[in-house]
Amino acid sequence: MLDAETNEPLAGVIVTLRKGNNSTTTDKNGLFTLNIPENSLTDLMAFGISFVGYIYQEYEFKRQDLPIHKDQIFLHGDITLLGEVVIIKQKRKW
Repeated sequence: MLDAETNEPLAGVIVTLRKGNNSTTTDKNGLFTLNIPENSLTDLMAFGISFVGYIYQEYEFKRQDLPIHKDQIFLHGDITLLGEVVIIKQKRKW
């Protein structure tokens, strides 16, 4: 997974099989492996991609397409999720 604006890899992106409980996250290079048990395979499947601050995406694939090697999946920032951010620094007295 890459950021669409910067082309930088995104670590920690959640990839979930649409039907089932199988999910994984991307590594520091934006790569992932999603294991699908043979008995869960159907003719048409999809996996969803979600990451805080980015638009949710789904990719459909067919059983005969496995294994899937998507070289580059770009995630686009969701500016509608961004709001005002306030940072407060507190000094503690011990």
